[in-house]
Amino acid sequence: GPISSHSSKSQSTTVHPRTGYILFYADRGQHPRRPLYPQAIAAYEKALALDKGFFDAWNMLGEARAASDDMAGAETAFRTALRYHPDLSEAQGNLAHLLVASKRLPEAAWYFEKAVRGRPDDAEVRENYGVTLSGLGKSDEALVQFLEADFGLVMLKLIRYPTLF
Repeated sequence: GPISSHSSKSQSTTVHPRTGYILFYADRGQHPRRPLYPQAIAAYEKALALDKGFFDAWNMLGEARAASDDMAGAETAFRTALRYHPDLSEAQGNLAHLLVASKRLPEAAWYFEKAVRGRPDDAEVRENYGVTLSGLGKSDEALVQFLEADFGLVMLKLIRYPTLF
């Protein structure tokens, strides 16, 4: 049912699993200086206390933690999401982004490859996989990903990363 912003005794024992999702995204565009990440994190944690296997909540908890600069907590959440749903391409892509940020490119490439298999038409995932492959010195494989993503992205890469080609 709908989620109410007020609390009652009955709501204190249950939480809608999407509460964290709503809190995480509701404030992004409206008040970027005062994000609701702490409330989103708390809501996801509450939902996960009720259902530890809710892999989407683990993934969103990871996003909220990453947005709050808790990279270790984000990585744990993404890996937990993947433990419950190994083919969750969103969590694979999110974990790959986090791994790139911490300069763990070989592992990031592995997760991007899995995410591409799950979302072959997702140009952003292919683009990021290509950038990661180029960082590993695999220019030919990177080019394939850029071409698969969108020819326009290849042109963008030519401008951004001329040494790649």
